[in-house]
Amino acid sequence: MPNKPTILMLPSWYPTKENPFAGSFFREQALCLQEKYNFVVLRVIEKNEIWFLFYIKRLFGLERPQFSFVQDDKGLQEYLLFYKKPAYICLAELKYNLRKFLKKEIRQGIGRYELKSVKKRQMKVVNKLKRKNLLPSFDCVYSLTSQDMAPLGKIFSDIYSVPHVTAEHAPFPWPGQLLKDSAAEAIEEADAFLAISSDKVRQVMLQNVKITPHYVWNLCDESKFSVSKEIHDVKTFLIVAANSFYKNLSLFIKTMEELKKIASKDFKIILAGYNANKGYSKNAAELEEAFQNSSINENTSLIEFVSRDDIPYLYNKCDAFVMTSIQEGLPVSAIEASMSGLPVFSTRCGGVEDYVDDTMGRIVSITDYKTLAKHCNDFLNGTITFDSEKIREKAISYFGRKAFVKNVSEVFDNVLENK
Repeated sequence: MPNKPTILMLPSWYPTKENPFAGSFFREQALCLQEKYNFVVLRVIEKNEIWFLFYIKRLFGLERPQFSFVQDDKGLQEYLLFYKKPAYICLAELKYNLRKFLKKEIRQGIGRYELKSVKKRQMKVVNKLKRKNLLPSFDCVYSLTSQDMAPLGKIFSDIYSVPHVTAEHAPFPWPGQLLKDSAAEAIEEADAFLAISSDKVRQVMLQNVKITPHYVWNLCDESKFSVSKEIHDVKTFLIVAANSFYKNLSLFIKTMEELKKIASKDFKIILAGYNANKGYSKNAAELEEAFQNSSINENTSLIEFVSRDDIPYLYNKCDAFVMTSIQEGLPVSAIEASMSGLPVFSTRCGGVEDYVDDTMGRIVSITDYKTLAKHCNDFLNGTITFDSEKIREKAISYFGRKAFVKNVSEVFDNVLENK
């Protein structure tokens, strides 16, 4: 289809040879949407530079953006842009406090001042890309995640005179960080905001950011997953999670230890992917030691890394999926488990409550490991049962390829028609 619109995608993270798991679902979504759109993927790496040295280098023409073509990945044209920008130093904080003292206008509820030179630098870089015609032409820019990439997405949108669509997948804002004014403004001024869950919308609006969300959920390619016909004599509980504080694996250990106390039947546990995403998963050795010192060590198999090709087989080895996260957007691993017919036993962490009801699993409050263990024990004993085929059918209706393409393309098509 030569007349397909082209989307410029600006992802916060994206798979590389060094880290194939980072942003793998962004790549999978773009591949799925290829039937409707061409995609140009631009990975942007911004490096903070101490302002004095930065400007001295620029003064003598020693500092230039680096732009390169990376690969044609099954039709996805991937490019890399690297440049340096002024660092956030105390000068910005002093200026912010001065504006506050002088009672000048500051966006309420945000409270992070930014150097104007950062935006100017970004605009110069994007203008250079356009002037030199380095990127293929595109009809819309798509920034994700919004808190990181929406300001840059807006700059691309303004300079190239195309609409801007944004989406958020990360905790909003990132734990321990403040939301930038430019991000809030870029999100509000975008032509559309794609929402992956009700809880994600709540997080964004809680920051006093005004949006009209379009619910598109997340994608899971149902053709890659199936319901296992095997009957397992000993049931296996699976968790797929990085070793990050908000995956809350310490609560998972407590849940499984509680299950061992109350269970009359034997069971197995698999923890997979806890050291797969480099830079995101941390302190793997400490986690391994925590399992070794737990009462469930003999029940547990630890798998650091599972490839995307092998993950469906892992779900088919198991009987139920457990998640103890503090926060999620719409967890892909839980959706994949549902596509494989597994019931989901989860904390109320975001996303799962949009589709998991009593026919799909059980949800408990965020720290209630005892109730979570009780539900797992009821499943172990057969007190509660689930229809695996119906679990899969419901998951497909929400997150399958057809549903995802329909939900996203309705938004993009509307934006493109009204540009």
